[in-house]
Amino acid sequence: MELKDICVNWNMLVDNKEKYLNNEIPFDEKLFNRVLLEAYRSFRNLYLEKPQGDLCVVNETVNYTRLAVLASEYAAAPLFTGDKSTNYIFTASQIATRLLLQHLKCPQDFPPVPMFLIDKEDYMYCYFEGSEDDVEKDLADVYYSYYNLEKGHLSKLMVFAAALN
Repeated sequence: MELKDICVNWNMLVDNKEKYLNNEIPFDEKLFNRVLLEAYRSFRNLYLEKPQGDLCVVNETVNYTRLAVLASEYAAAPLFTGDKSTNYIFTASQIATRLLLQHLKCPQDFPPVPMFLIDKEDYMYCYFEGSEDDVEKDLADVYYSYYNLEKGHLSKLMVFAAALN
């Protein structure tokens, strides 16, 4: 999938996020999983596989910036409460997107395989603003597991999402 197409698909997800949140339309898990995996591959390619000189190409830089902005807009924190989607799948998709964006801060730590660690400390720091004790017991089985972008199953992240809502 080309970078422009990934951006178009992210834009569709951003445009539909309130409808997903309010369960006005069914969450398109297949589209989300495909777009998240392609974004991962694109960023990994940008950071790790291209020679430094190639990063200055204006069109490509603009498209990567647009991709990061769209993914950030999709993952915007204010929608983390009041999710009415089935089993909080929309909030889980926002958490998965944040896991991707978290790796953009340190590109040298970008995982070599499309899997993100679901880490208690990262979760508490990035996703939850309440008391750690409130979710500690509910999330004990999920800590230190992995979200596999290729498989795209959001079930473990849905446990986190349920604790947020």
